[in-house]
Amino acid sequence: MKQTEQIRRLADWFIDEYAIQAATFILQQQLVLVIAATQNVDHFLQALAAFLKQTLGKQFLLKIGLSHSSLPITKLTKIYQEAQEAYTLAEQSKILIQRFRPKKVSELLQLIPQNEAESFINETLGPLFKIKNKQEAADLIQTLRLYIYNHQQINLVAKQLFIHRNTVVYRLNKTADILGVNFEDPEIIQRLLLALLLYVEK
Repeated sequence: MKQTEQIRRLADWFIDEYAIQAATFILQQQLVLVIAATQNVDHFLQALAAFLKQTLGKQFLLKIGLSHSSLPITKLTKIYQEAQEAYTLAEQSKILIQRFRPKKVSELLQLIPQNEAESFINETLGPLFKIKNKQEAADLIQTLRLYIYNHQQINLVAKQLFIHRNTVVYRLNKTADILGVNFEDPEIIQRLLLALLLYVEK
């Protein structure tokens, strides 16, 4: 009997003993459990993991990926994808049970290919990088970043940078001239925000 099938039979027995609403099947040599959302999933999986380790021995390496969704069974594909991604994370760590979590913005940005990210950054912010005075370029980029991050609140930017409000206005006007953009255009702000986020991440 293959180990995966043995684990499934043990899990089925444990499910019956535990009296939990769940079903099992094997997909790509992995045991998949579909558990009713009304159940105490975390407690059950901890108990199941302890049972399997005790039955199969300490040498048995067990990792569990848990979906974050409480979707209907018709969305099983999405639920499985979440669990599979969580399982991959569990394999890369010492965690026994890894619950799926949506990616952070920084993690999503890392999914953008390096060459595409660099092209977008250069297309959007490139003229600022060509300023000969590197300190001035850094000041303009920092002011622009805070201006966008703070929802275009000039007084707040001035307070955070410990400079006069007029200095912020001067830097922003110069930045707009260099980039050839209008900060009143929401689409421009979105592009600049994405470029600045990529610039920090890359």
